[in-house]
Amino acid sequence: KEDISLAEYSYLPIKSSLNALKEKDKIGYYAGCMTHLTPSIIESIKIIFKSAGLDFLFIDEKGSICCGRPMKLAGFIEDANRIREKNERLIKESGINLLITSCPICMKMFKEDYNLNINIMHHTQFILKLMNENKINLSFSNKNVVYHDPCELGRGMKIYKEPRNIIKRMSILLNTKYNKNNSLCCGGALGNVNISVKDKFKISEKTVGNLLSKDVDYVVTSCPLCKK
Repeated sequence: KEDISLAEYSYLPIKSSLNALKEKDKIGYYAGCMTHLTPSIIESIKIIFKSAGLDFLFIDEKGSICCGRPMKLAGFIEDANRIREKNERLIKESGINLLITSCPICMKMFKEDYNLNINIMHHTQFILKLMNENKINLSFSNKNVVYHDPCELGRGMKIYKEPRNIIKRMSILLNTKYNKNNSLCCGGALGNVNISVKDKFKISEKTVGNLLSKDVDYVVTSCPLCKK
């Protein structure tokens, strides 16, 4: 029987075309599919890394390969494993020992399903680290900000304090009724595959309405899917 599934993934790289990093350069950045669809995040990451004087390898700069989590949640385990194996090989051949990602969905997959044996951080964790080491300097603005906890980053990875600590150094962080474990869905969660687009918009509308219940200048989140 022909292996159709394998043919469908023939575009994935068999061998990395990336050059291994030098001994001093061990940082890799993996944007992920949704971050490539919100390019302002990528541009911001580049500016921050440059300001900190960091060299890094942009692993999926020329085009992202899905981390495999959407396939896994949809029940296509074999397909998800094929994608994971290709990404694992790509990341290992790059020579990095610290992987930064902007997508909580990718981060959860990398940590729980991949066999990478390297340090993996969300960009909020890494940015706070740079701030604590005085490698980047930020100015304070008297703007009122509410923070939306992404499902995968908050309940999924228990990362709550890092994004808030960054915001507090830059602006006035307002408390909301629905935060941390009680955070509301943005409407775009991967688990919402069986509801209509109309119902997804209803979820988004109610969530944003709750976040804007106070005098807010900015709604801030740390997930490209939530932002989109």
